[in-house]
Amino acid sequence: IEALDDYGHPHRAQSLLLEVLDRFDDPEGLLGFACRFWSRHGQWDKARSALEKLSNQQESKVYLEAKTSYYRDNGEWRKALEYCEKWIEQVPFDLEAREIFLTLVARRDGQRAALKVAEKWLEEHPENDYLENMVLEQLDHLSRTDEYMDLLRVRLKRNPEDAWAWRELGHR
Repeated sequence: IEALDDYGHPHRAQSLLLEVLDRFDDPEGLLGFACRFWSRHGQWDKARSALEKLSNQQESKVYLEAKTSYYRDNGEWRKALEYCEKWIEQVPFDLEAREIFLTLVARRDGQRAALKVAEKWLEEHPENDYLENMVLEQLDHLSRTDEYMDLLRVRLKRNPEDAWAWRELGHR
């Protein structure tokens, strides 16, 4: 379904999703995917229907991810942030949830606020390469090149064989 959608056949993807939903008895993962898919396509009634079928599993990662996606795609960033925060609480090291959260914070409060959140996460989990990458991305968005380079140098002291960090350092 995603491949059809990604490669320019959204109508075939929609038809296939409807067929799959008819064929199976509403498994949680499929409903979560359907909600995100319909939200992305602006088909709010179908997205809401999938969410309603998931509503008995309100604490699940699938439900929280679908709810976040639904509100984000609908431009309701405050609600999306609320559900994304719950998603992160439920699955603390889900990087997709954290990246979406930072994007939503940047949209609502600005890029500097997103940087503060990413820096806070890195302080809580020092030397976590993934969280460090999120800080680097926020620094890059703000064109704070000196701080970006400093953080790369710290990373290289910790891991002198980090080819990506060397490439970034040489590229800038």
